[in-house]
Amino acid sequence: MAIKAGREMPIEKGACTVRIKTVVGSMAAVMMVGFSANQANAQFLRHGISVQKGCDGPFCVGDTTSCTFLVSYNDDYGDTTMIMEAYDQLDTDGDGTFETRIPAAGNLPIIEAGGNTTCTVGGSLPCNLGPADPGAGLEAGFVIFQQNEYVIGPNDVSPLEDQGHVIWQDQCDAPGTSNCSTAVNDAAAPAATMFPTCNDDDACTNDSCDGGVCSFESVCLDPNYDCDDSNVCTEDVCDDTLDGCCAHNPIPCEERACYTNTGCDPASGCQYEPVTCDDGDPCTEDSCNPDTGACDFVVIDPPPIGCGLACRVTGGGVDTFDRLSYGQSKKGDASLAEGVSDDGGNANRYTMGGQAGAPTAEQPQPYGEWTHHNQRGHNGRFVFHAGTASAPPMTEIDLIECSDAGWCVQARPAPAKQIDFQGIGTFKNLDNKAEMSFQDIAPDASFVADETLHWFSVHIEDLGEPGHGGAVEPPAAFCPLEGSAGALADCGCPDFYEIRIHATADPSSPMVYHVYGYITGGNLQIHPPILRSTR
Repeated sequence: MAIKAGREMPIEKGACTVRIKTVVGSMAAVMMVGFSANQANAQFLRHGISVQKGCDGPFCVGDTTSCTFLVSYNDDYGDTTMIMEAYDQLDTDGDGTFETRIPAAGNLPIIEAGGNTTCTVGGSLPCNLGPADPGAGLEAGFVIFQQNEYVIGPNDVSPLEDQGHVIWQDQCDAPGTSNCSTAVNDAAAPAATMFPTCNDDDACTNDSCDGGVCSFESVCLDPNYDCDDSNVCTEDVCDDTLDGCCAHNPIPCEERACYTNTGCDPASGCQYEPVTCDDGDPCTEDSCNPDTGACDFVVIDPPPIGCGLACRVTGGGVDTFDRLSYGQSKKGDASLAEGVSDDGGNANRYTMGGQAGAPTAEQPQPYGEWTHHNQRGHNGRFVFHAGTASAPPMTEIDLIECSDAGWCVQARPAPAKQIDFQGIGTFKNLDNKAEMSFQDIAPDASFVADETLHWFSVHIEDLGEPGHGGAVEPPAAFCPLEGSAGALADCGCPDFYEIRIHATADPSSPMVYHVYGYITGGNLQIHPPILRSTR
């Protein structure tokens, strides 16, 4: 009989799609019969057979479909129906054409048969289905075919359309049959197998399908997921919100005292270079403090050769010291310093000269030769001499100290503008007036030329140079009358000289002679040291 295809009405059910296809023809009664809880399709014909196709599901890519194909007898006239072929056809590319036959040759295997039939399990086609035979205790015949295993591939289109086809022929063998046709018919029962592709296009998820249900699990939950970028300078963590799924966070290099971080090497890690502590001063021991990271510059004690503010002095000059006048002699010489006595203006006039610091100003034995000659005045006449390696052998320079770093513009370059030296000297000669003036202060002391020893100290400031003929300009009003010892001297002042002589070789003994002032003639000059030790 002629069969006319009607419309398809899809019904969504779970993860699968059930499609109902109606087929009509002469004397046709159309109805839907559920074959299982899964998808099913059926067509019923008054002459011939009914066909139902059912597939378990849902499926995943890589799963094997499992469909059953039920063909049962359906003929109101009692004619036998011959089942000639049974196979599936698949639309694997979704173009509406069922291009793949399963099996490619032969028929689907029979997995069950019953009732009035010649079909047998595992048997071959053709076989017949007949009406119920109550006398023989038989129901109407049926046969169930099993679709051959089909593994859903990753490129298959979902839904995977499959149609069960039965090629059958009504035998028209029942007595009195009318309107019977022995034409060969193709009955098709479609079913659609839905399967998810399970691909969320996210590289940071592991996509999987189980029982037709997709799972998209973060790769960060996978203990074997590796974010290691082989860079020891980064902390590698999984972050499924980022492109690449990994974050490579820079690891800050720790601060290390006395070291400078120069960066991080991907292979070996943080790089450090020791801090260089160098003040350019050979007289200090330079080091980095491991507790603070700061540089320490410790003066070496005892200092090595050439260290400290070392210097030496040479030269000589002349001056007058009036202890009564407040910075002026009777002649109005403004170069004279202030005094504190009642000598009636009988000022001391003196010369001085020599050197201190050559060949060395260093300990344990500085060198020098110095002579002070008081020519006249209330302290009489005397010559005082001190010097290392000079007669008498007990005289010496014991200490030389330089201060007030730098030099005045008119002077030659020197390490300091002020020098102090002290030691033990002796009188080379002295008149009675001198001796009496000393004993007025220290009556218990002895003052004998070339015999008694006396502690002395000298302070010199190298500030100016002599003018024409060796004359020195008078000091300005801002020049301290007693010099600048312990302070910074002013280069606008002349050279300054001061000497103290004590009653004995003990520095704590009474001072019997003291003069000072800006010299009126001559030149006192401070030089760099001679860096040669006598040790």
